[in-house]
Amino acid sequence: MATYEDIYGKRVKFFDSDPTLDSTYEGQVWYDSSTGVLKSVVSSAAAVTSTNMPTATRAAGSIGSTQNAFISATGANPGTNYASGSFEYNGAGWATIASTNTARSGPMLGAIGTTSAGAVFGGSGGPVYPPSGPGYSLGYTELWNGSSWTETGDMPTGSSSGEAFGTSTAAAVTGGFTHGNPPYWTEATQEFNGSSWTAGTASPRHTVNGCGVGTQTAGMIVGQQEQPSDNYLTKAVVAQTREYDGTNWTTGGTVNLASASNSIVGTQSSCRKMGGNGPPTPSSYTNQEEWNDTVWTTDGALASGVMNSAAAGTASASVVSGGYISTNLTTTQEVTKTINTLTAAAWASGGALNVPRVQTYGAGSQTAGLIFGGEGPPGARNQTEEYNGSTWTEVNNMPAGNKDHAGFGIQTAAVACGGSPTTTSLNYDGTNWTASPGSLNTGRTNSGGTGTQTAGLTFGGHPNITATEEYNGSSWTTNPNALPAARSNIFAAGTQTAALGAGGGPPTSTAVYEYDGSSWTSGNALPSGTIDARGGGTQTDALYAGGYLHPGSGYPTTTLGYDGTNWSTRPSLATATAGGGAGQSAAPASANWIAGGYSPAPSIAVTQEFTGETETVTAKTLTTS
Repeated sequence: MATYEDIYGKRVKFFDSDPTLDSTYEGQVWYDSSTGVLKSVVSSAAAVTSTNMPTATRAAGSIGSTQNAFISATGANPGTNYASGSFEYNGAGWATIASTNTARSGPMLGAIGTTSAGAVFGGSGGPVYPPSGPGYSLGYTELWNGSSWTETGDMPTGSSSGEAFGTSTAAAVTGGFTHGNPPYWTEATQEFNGSSWTAGTASPRHTVNGCGVGTQTAGMIVGQQEQPSDNYLTKAVVAQTREYDGTNWTTGGTVNLASASNSIVGTQSSCRKMGGNGPPTPSSYTNQEEWNDTVWTTDGALASGVMNSAAAGTASASVVSGGYISTNLTTTQEVTKTINTLTAAAWASGGALNVPRVQTYGAGSQTAGLIFGGEGPPGARNQTEEYNGSTWTEVNNMPAGNKDHAGFGIQTAAVACGGSPTTTSLNYDGTNWTASPGSLNTGRTNSGGTGTQTAGLTFGGHPNITATEEYNGSSWTTNPNALPAARSNIFAAGTQTAALGAGGGPPTSTAVYEYDGSSWTSGNALPSGTIDARGGGTQTDALYAGGYLHPGSGYPTTTLGYDGTNWSTRPSLATATAGGGAGQSAAPASANWIAGGYSPAPSIAVTQEFTGETETVTAKTLTTS
């Protein structure tokens, strides 16, 4: 009998504890003498919760082929069965994009293609169910070019709940519900060439509520309900899959757990089936299976159950969003075949401030932070506190109380500028505050500040300030190129030569400005602006969180990320906050923090820490069964 060494060319090693693991250990086996077990690093499907969708959505169309480039198009939203809203996912968060021309939903409306060249077709658009007349099952087809939807040739026969696969120029859809006379279900296959539809080869059975995957000439339908007769009420979820080569239908592999209204991603020869609704219902909602062109294998479970969800990606890296379990869902889950343990991005509570405060500023990292000044009864504060990642400690005060100021730097080399009095400029060396040799040239409150103690920047502020000033550690120089528009309480991130300004007001603005060390240019607007948002990062990787609305009221917990071009959502704050202290450019988007602020209580002491998604190589215990 062959040994492990004969097969793999390596011996089983003995350790008295697990080694320090990295990707080179994948597939290796060792004996841990401290626990008496065999261990290895092997890949499996791990599901983690990502940023929620902007709107709870079920039965949307899925456009995209990767985990980090995916569109959920239309679908049923709360309060309506048919919607035109569409949302794009970038692997970290969601952005709202152009709406379709026709509101529609599935279950399982047709959608195919990529985020730059996609299409939606069919779906439900009528007011009642069961179908009772024209308008229920739609034939409208719309093309997506990366920025807008355009109507093109209609399907010869309107269909909803069919199974679609292919690209925006070579697609197919089979089965589904049709309006009109019984049997209501159809076995027809319709093919699309990018502008018009023709008849393909009919499938062996009337099918509904399944999913399609692959191309027009190498497609597969999975998880469908089939109607073997013309009796509208006769239907059954089948475990058998069916494959299409562009001309003929053939029988494919058999899934382990039959379920309808599931999601599928990948290709005809390598795909992943997720969620769905079939006996036994509780386990089918979270079930995952992988197809390798030979056999279906149960592979992990979703983080939470879903059906009627949109999805994109491959068998090894996918995303599934929205859906329905007793109510429409906003959840987003990423599934990755990996040797790592994945931890989703999230906000967590940190140590409380000793002195609650608002209209303050901060500097430093998540494990070496600094907060100084602010307001919170009885008036302007001079207290300074340092953070070690778990506890805030009061240190030497500022020379005088200061609120509505800006700041930047690190825990041992920070700057406070503006506020009260408005031309103040102070340096902090990790122990003491001292006045800068030079004051601000333009007095201001509520400005933005970012950078380092020897290469800092402040811009905007009250009253109606557009002036931009640069700091070299001792003096301030006014740049002749001011902000395009006056903004106070503006969000700031980045460096002296690559800065970002966003939001602010009043009134609340969605404007975004980028600075290159010489001049400001406009960037893509915020999807929803606030005043006094906090966060930090760089011009190409920023985190923007919280703030308040004016006019009107409200303290959104929304968190947004910026990649230098586009904004998208991130996990929301646990506690609403505006005007607190944050790390600014010293805290990256993946390890940010905010402390204090309005909530909308007068002032709070809460610290919130953001951590991006992480991956850790993890050993698994080998067992027999």
